[in-house]
Amino acid sequence: GCSTTVSIFVSELPGTSVQAVVSNITCFGDNDGSIIADWVNPAEEIDFSWTFNNEPFTGDLSLSNLNPGAYVLSWQDANGCEGSQ
Repeated sequence: GCSTTVSIFVSELPGTSVQAVVSNITCFGDNDGSIIADWVNPAEEIDFSWTFNNEPFTGDLSLSNLNPGAYVLSWQDANGCEGSQ
C-alpha cells in the first residue's frame, strides 16, 4: 500500500494589541501632547486602563493635552489575553 504524511499546523489567533500615534509636546512646559490609540485584532470586549509615570490615570483610548511623561496602556480582552504598551 501507499502512505502519505501530511503536516498540519494549528495556530492560535493573534491576540488583541494596540497601535498608537504619539505627538510630543511642542515646547518645554507645554501640555499639548497626544496619543491616538486603536485596537488591532480586538476581542468583543476589552477592559483597559492607563498609567502616567506609574500612577493610575483616567482617560479614553485616545488622549490629548498631555504633559510629558511615561504613559502606559494596559488591557485584557474577553478571551483573557493581556497586554500593555
